[in-house]
Amino acid sequence: MIKIPLKFILTLSLIPIFFIAPIDSDLGWHLRYGNYFLENGKFLKENILTYFLSGYSWPNSYSFYQITTAILYKIGNLQLLTLNYLLVMLLSFYLLDRTYPKSTKTNYLLFLFGIITSWQVFNLGLRAQVYSFLFFIITNFCLNKIIERKEKRHFFILPLIFLVWTNFHGGFILGFALFLYYIIKSTTDKKWGTAISISLVFLASLSITLINPYGIKIYAEIIRHITTPLRLLIVEWTPPPFYIKLAILTSSICSILVLLLSKARNKIPNSMFLLVFMLSAIEAKRNVPFWSLFLTITILDSLQEKIKAIEKNRIMTKFVYITSLAVFIFPLFTSLPKNVSIIYDQDSFCNQGLLPYPCKAVEFIKKEKIDGKNVFSSYEWGGFLEWQLPEYKFFVDGRMPAWETKNKESPYTTYLKIIQAQEGWNKKLEEYETDWLLLPANTFLDLYLQEQNSNWKEIYRDKISAIYIKKE
Repeated sequence: MIKIPLKFILTLSLIPIFFIAPIDSDLGWHLRYGNYFLENGKFLKENILTYFLSGYSWPNSYSFYQITTAILYKIGNLQLLTLNYLLVMLLSFYLLDRTYPKSTKTNYLLFLFGIITSWQVFNLGLRAQVYSFLFFIITNFCLNKIIERKEKRHFFILPLIFLVWTNFHGGFILGFALFLYYIIKSTTDKKWGTAISISLVFLASLSITLINPYGIKIYAEIIRHITTPLRLLIVEWTPPPFYIKLAILTSSICSILVLLLSKARNKIPNSMFLLVFMLSAIEAKRNVPFWSLFLTITILDSLQEKIKAIEKNRIMTKFVYITSLAVFIFPLFTSLPKNVSIIYDQDSFCNQGLLPYPCKAVEFIKKEKIDGKNVFSSYEWGGFLEWQLPEYKFFVDGRMPAWETKNKESPYTTYLKIIQAQEGWNKKLEEYETDWLLLPANTFLDLYLQEQNSNWKEIYRDKISAIYIKKE
């Protein structure tokens, strides 16, 4: 009888969970950026996608992600983007398990716990933040091997990782926390040579982050994101739901208490780092995946002897097998059919994703070729419309909440004042030279235009959207 390795079974069980279609509303403008590079051989540095803040210089850290995503889409459409997401997540688990090879069952359960608590991030499919999740794990893998085995090749690998990470997502800044963690850990263990070596690699990795299309300006953009109250503007910057907060608090506090009561040498710095990651996760749901990873690192690093004993327990083994079976079967009958439908059927993509897209209106626009290039539309539709209707410019998209206007008002706030039909909305549309409107049906502005006599005339309507042009 062939004995199937446990690691293979556990990895296999994750496939249905991570077979997720890319439904992030920002996918469209990422594809536009990537295609611009493929067509012109240079990075898109000025805003040409919206007529509000047209020409704005935006130092983003997505360049490699956008190019990679555009290439994958050209080759295999949404199907290949879905496969890419699956492979990134499976590789994340594989490398986490390689970092701590003697605790596979615990690794699996902790990884699942992190995915469940972070599901509001991971359920959107492929996004730049997913790569940060992978690079965080890779960075920890390399630093752990340096500490445990003094493998010198990882000293050279780490700066290369940060070169790539910097150009995939701004989350590379979180990798520096891992450097600090391992420097403190080495110092506590009195491994002075290792601490100095890691410090030098950190400086090299920090320096190499400047190799990007925008240089040091990407740090200014990171600071702008940190200092702008994005929790008031973007869903993923809002705090997680109460039950997730409770899970974060409970697991963190219990882990810290166990650490403090244990004989672990690094319990004080571990507890402090975990506390910082916990507070960041409670503040914004986008930080939950990195909190879960550091919780995993803390437990696996500090409680190795206890974990070894637990791993040998037969009840633990049975529990892991039952869990993996449930993890494999449940998505087969819930999320998997929906995701398969989304990546193969345009109507499903438009109607079953994160939010309904105005696909029928897009068909109407392509057919009628509506005059005028500047279109006021939904913030959530911005990326999709820029992707589907590249001949037009739209008002706002997911890039813009942290951008600066002349009056220091977020572009998203300006957008809200118009879509909510607040006083002066029509004057703002005229000021920004808006040609026509593509509105979500039954928004404040749509209802206002239906009820009030204005200089806008409806020419199209369906259940999702309505189109208005200026009256002659």
